[in-house]
Parts: sequence; C-alpha cells; structure tokens
Amino acid sequence: MIRIGAFSFFVFACVSDLARAATAGPLRPFLDTHCAECHDADTQKGKFRVDELPLAIESVETAEKWQKILNAMNSGEMPPEGEKQPTNAAKTDFLDHLSNLMVAARKSLG
Repeated sequence: MIRIGAFSFFVFACVSDLARAATAGPLRPFLDTHCAECHDADTQKGKFRVDELPLAIESVETAEKWQKILNAMNSGEMPPEGEKQPTNAAKTDFLDHLSNLMVAARKSLG
C-alpha cells in the first residue's frame, strides 16, 4: 500500500511539473530575449519588470501585468523600434500562447 501511495505522489509531482512547463511555453524565453534588457531589476523602463513576473497567472494582479504585455505586443508598441524584433512566427507563438493563458486565467479567477 505504501508503494502505491509513493508512486501516486511521484506521478502527481511529475504531472504538475509538466503542466507548469507546458503553461510557460514560449513566454520566458521570449521575455528574456526581447524584454528583459529594458524591463529588469536594473532598468525597469516604464516601471515595469518582466524578470520577476510569475509565469502562472494565479492572481488578478498578475493577470493585469500580463494583459499590459499582451496589449503592448498586439499594438506594436513593444518591442520598440530600434530594438531587436522577434520574427513574425515567434511573436505569433508568444501572443497565441499568452492569449490562451489569459482566457484560462479569466475563467479560473472569476
């Protein structure tokens, strides 16, 4: 019986880790490449940081921050002209993934 319980806990832990990784998808690599240089602990342009932004959208405050990113990316405001621009495919992948996470967050946060 203990073996089954330990095995179940191990499987649950692995599935939880996989779910977190799947949720993050392309978000962190994209932020690191295209946003972190101007929105990190040292620079904080616009008083906005991406280096501490949780990948899991589990609060309204976090959802509002991600919504700002989504709006800025959709409008073409970010990344600004003169900065390294993502490929169309990378930007589309990022926006698609983030949009889906935001829809799920709205459902779960009420």
